[in-house]
Amino acid sequence: VGQLMSSHTKIDIAAYVSPDADTDKFFAGDITQLDEIININHIDELIFCAKDIQAQQIIRTMLNLSSANLDYKIASPDGFSGIGSNSINTTGELYNVDINAIDKPENRRSKRMFDIVVSFFMIVLSPVLIWFIKGKLKAYSNLFSVLFGGKTFVSYRSDKNDVSLLPKIKKGVFSVDMIYGRDAKKDVADRLNIMYAKDYKVSHDAMMVFKLWRKLGCN
Repeated sequence: VGQLMSSHTKIDIAAYVSPDADTDKFFAGDITQLDEIININHIDELIFCAKDIQAQQIIRTMLNLSSANLDYKIASPDGFSGIGSNSINTTGELYNVDINAIDKPENRRSKRMFDIVVSFFMIVLSPVLIWFIKGKLKAYSNLFSVLFGGKTFVSYRSDKNDVSLLPKIKKGVFSVDMIYGRDAKKDVADRLNIMYAKDYKVSHDAMMVFKLWRKLGCN
């Protein structure tokens, strides 16, 4: 996984953790023992090596440790920069990572409230809006599904991308890559999925719906 640092003592402590269950004496343990290692050594910083662990597993680990109040960094080779950066085009070697995870209770409430309010008003305005939307029956079906909680407006792209290690959210009317067109490359979609999971903002959903509402009946 990488290195954990503690500054609670006069001398910084570094503990190395293996991504695999099979470890030798060089490692303090493996990724399944992170909770225990962090508590015993009073760790306050966790550095991941993106070369040795999948991007989604990094995010899942950070989400699982959200109560530990850690600082996160990622040593990132090319191709993984989207984990720590708010741009899918930025590259570099080391990133500070802030987590505003989509599965935080307050974020789930905000997302659900956005879905309810926007779908309600779109249904009310549908006699006007519907003339600009392809797939009118499907659009109505999607709006009512969002209103009653069967779907959400925005979700991951999951048709060709593995999202099993990301926080669970409902199927979306729109996927995060649609703003780039349906032919977005898989690696770009992976980064967009990860960025959406780790740094949720209602404004992201609002921007997607504002730009894509004419495609309400396409999925």
